[in-house]
Amino acid sequence: MIVRDIELVDAVADLVDNCVDGARRLRPNGSYKKLYAALEVSNLEFRIEDNCGGITADVARNYAFSIWTT
Repeated sequence: MIVRDIELVDAVADLVDNCVDGARRLRPNGSYKKLYAALEVSNLEFRIEDNCGGITADVARNYAFSIWTT
């Protein structure tokens, strides 16, 4: 995804949606026992943590967190 300016609430919702997508990939049969997505919010920061699969280091390095030039 190309970085874009979006509202914080939309960004957090997208992160939660990624957790759900990961859970569906891990458990296509729909049994999500012991999977979680936890969200902690304060006035200064938020933290999201899950055990729903994540992305590989290769995808992070070469796609998710890379900057393309044309």
